[in-house]
Amino acid sequence: MQTYRPNLTYKGSRTYVHGTTLYQEIMRGASETGVGTPDGKLRIDLHKQLHRQAEIVYLRAGDDAAAPEDAVCGFSLGVGADTINGWIAPTGNEVSDRVAYNEEEILARAEIDEQTITLKEAPGFDPIEITTCLAVKIHNTLSPPPEGQKWLLARVTLSRPFCDKDTRDLSLEVTRFVGGRFSETVIRRDGEKIGSFNFLLGEVD
Repeated sequence: MQTYRPNLTYKGSRTYVHGTTLYQEIMRGASETGVGTPDGKLRIDLHKQLHRQAEIVYLRAGDDAAAPEDAVCGFSLGVGADTINGWIAPTGNEVSDRVAYNEEEILARAEIDEQTITLKEAPGFDPIEITTCLAVKIHNTLSPPPEGQKWLLARVTLSRPFCDKDTRDLSLEVTRFVGGRFSETVIRRDGEKIGSFNFLLGEVD
């Protein structure tokens, strides 16, 4: 079992740690703790909003441990021939620092056509930031949330981790809404499916 303790920050005006930050820190922690560089299928399930510093725990096959009740996230990562499971749980003080996060720079380059939003150019953001921003935009366009609620990232499923080339020739298509509260969005790069997002409609703590 390996543990990684990142220095978490809020993005923009948010009052919770963004799902894109959790993705980035899961990837970074896997490398920095010696677990390895994720290179296969991955899944991240976001259960709760996070407002405190946290630890990321990585389990190899044979590790005997269970996620605590207050875990905000669970994940599985393909690393070589291994599958690494783990979770994120709050352990420290309230997050106090924030970083600038101007998503308008992404949206200015995006185009919407029915259920699909596309991006041709590559702004200076990570692929997880670009795709999540595009997904929220198409959700807000197709199904505007009621006052006091917003579309929140609930699951990331990828055939392999995002890489630098995934900042261009992107398209995201909302393939279904379930009960007006859940959704599935397919992520494609250059026409090829590389994964999907699931969103849920909820309130920000």
